[in-house]
Amino acid sequence: LLRRIWPLEEIFEDTLRVHIHRLRQKIENKASGVKYVGTERSIGYRFLVKAQM
Repeated sequence: LLRRIWPLEEIFEDTLRVHIHRLRQKIENKASGVKYVGTERSIGYRFLVKAQM
């Protein structure tokens, strides 16, 4: 996943974690408890809601 997103850049272990954290800060609401991105331990991340078009 990291190489597909950033194919030409030096990637550090925390790069994806930091970007997911920033994404969560922008789209999730801590006050209401709404979450859109979940963490699957030892697997990765997944969206918790269905996509709407």
